[in-house]
Amino acid sequence: MTTPTTPPDEPVTLPLGGGREHHVAARPAGAWLLLVVFLAGGALMAYEIVGSRLLAPYFGSSTFVWGSLISVFLGALAAGYAVGGRLADRFPAAGALALVLAASSLLVGATVLLSAPLQEWIIDVNLGLRLDPLVSSVLLFGPASVLMGMVSPYAVRLRAGDLQSLGRTAGSLYGLSTFGSIAGTLAASFWLVQSFGSEATVLAVGVVLAACSVLTAMAGGARALVSTIASVSLVLVALLALAGAGGDEVGDRVRAAGSDYSPVFHAGGYKPEFEPSTGGTLRDKADSSYHRIRVVDYPAGQVGDTPARVLHFDNSLQAAAALDAQGAPITTGAPVFGYLRAFDLVPAIRPDAEKALLVGLGSGAAAMRLHELRPDLQIDVVEIDPKVVELARKWFGYRDSENGNDAITTHVGDGRTWLAAQGDTTFDVIMLDTYFADSIPFHLTTREFLELVRDRLAPDGVVAANLIGAVEGSRSELFRSMHRTWSRVFDDVAVYPVPTGSGVDLTAFSNIELIAAPDRGVLPPRGGEATLVEQAGFSAKEPVLDRQLRDLIAARYVDEVDHEGVPILTDDLAPVDSLLQVDGI
Repeated sequence: MTTPTTPPDEPVTLPLGGGREHHVAARPAGAWLLLVVFLAGGALMAYEIVGSRLLAPYFGSSTFVWGSLISVFLGALAAGYAVGGRLADRFPAAGALALVLAASSLLVGATVLLSAPLQEWIIDVNLGLRLDPLVSSVLLFGPASVLMGMVSPYAVRLRAGDLQSLGRTAGSLYGLSTFGSIAGTLAASFWLVQSFGSEATVLAVGVVLAACSVLTAMAGGARALVSTIASVSLVLVALLALAGAGGDEVGDRVRAAGSDYSPVFHAGGYKPEFEPSTGGTLRDKADSSYHRIRVVDYPAGQVGDTPARVLHFDNSLQAAAALDAQGAPITTGAPVFGYLRAFDLVPAIRPDAEKALLVGLGSGAAAMRLHELRPDLQIDVVEIDPKVVELARKWFGYRDSENGNDAITTHVGDGRTWLAAQGDTTFDVIMLDTYFADSIPFHLTTREFLELVRDRLAPDGVVAANLIGAVEGSRSELFRSMHRTWSRVFDDVAVYPVPTGSGVDLTAFSNIELIAAPDRGVLPPRGGEATLVEQAGFSAKEPVLDRQLRDLIAARYVDEVDHEGVPILTDDLAPVDSLLQVDGI
């Protein structure tokens, strides 16, 4: 009598008694399944890490973005575990798992194609600061993540040889998947994103999943059709990667960097000094540990009257420099961004200053402007992102001690950490240029940080900062909270709303300059700034006290700032993202 055989990928039905049946794989899956589980776990977390970079050009990197992303991936895992467990019970075959992996690889690969149009649509719909990144995360990353979440319960079903070892098998496989997730997190954040870029990392995740699909189909003895589908998915995602399916960098990424792509700007009535278009020329791009960075040249008429080079961070316009006839950045004269003119007031208030500190580099425009006004001033600049320093030197004419200008020394590090490590060193002038709309480093807004700044100021020292906000009205919570915090640390705080082409709208989002001193008597009364600028004897070739600076001085806000209902920002409680909310979003 001949014993019937079962194809290797077909499940076997075993009687449990009482009319019940138990479906198991024909034989427990081999060691190949361990590799698949490890790689799938790594792929999932790499996908999550790089997902933040795909969202950043549109929504920034606030806690709303990270909270949305993490919640979607956790929810997708929960759904994947539940669905995967049910399907594994019904179809306990390697071929079914291979199809799941193939489908996930194709969905991951499609992410780079769908990212720009989908997020542009969500921005146009404008669901608000919280819902925009949440909906984007669900639609972009949810489907593929659910499928990746199905891998572990499927693997348990295929690996378990009998019910007695089920617990040990499940624990081992979930542990292996977690180790894979750790490896994927480190690989994506420490190496892949910075070395190859966000889209290449996404496509690499897709290739890994497709390769796992092929391995599962072939090693698991799946039918020919399943093996073919797995192989086709690998070929498609690989071709997508080779083709560099990231779309038009200027069209997709530069538009995304425009101020109109920020929910804050949408709802806040922000009046940008210019709005970028798709007519720019991409000069450089980089994915650093902190930003998606683009350097774009625009023709005359888009950024003022002359051609200009713009530095884009994620969804923000970070800095700009005018270009000369040869296309080289102009590093002298009034900056392109008008808000930087407020920094001209600081060395006028402290004409005898010997040491200055700038926290936040950008293109280097503020540091170069300060050096132009006061060539004898020793300037320290602290910038957290080494890639920003590199691009400032390469594309914006930033000159420091590394390329022939001993008056400026650049330090790479966190501004607060660096300042705390300076011991008894003091500065006559400290300028903070690190706050921007959707992405505010909260630890540089708190009372504790400002107390550190105050302690590092020399007698009669002055501190200045630029922020985005509204001075009055329903959109003013962030500014009023920051002003309340500054007022607890500094006895004298001057507020300068920066005029735009249409004047000053105190209820709309715009640049606001804060200039403060620990003691009264250091800052001039309203209107007295003009006299100080004239007396300063700046070395700049153009008249420093021009119409732009006079308008800024005249816009000084002298009414009492309303602190009712807003918190003092502390290390324990600094809800800067929530304070940015406008009109209830």
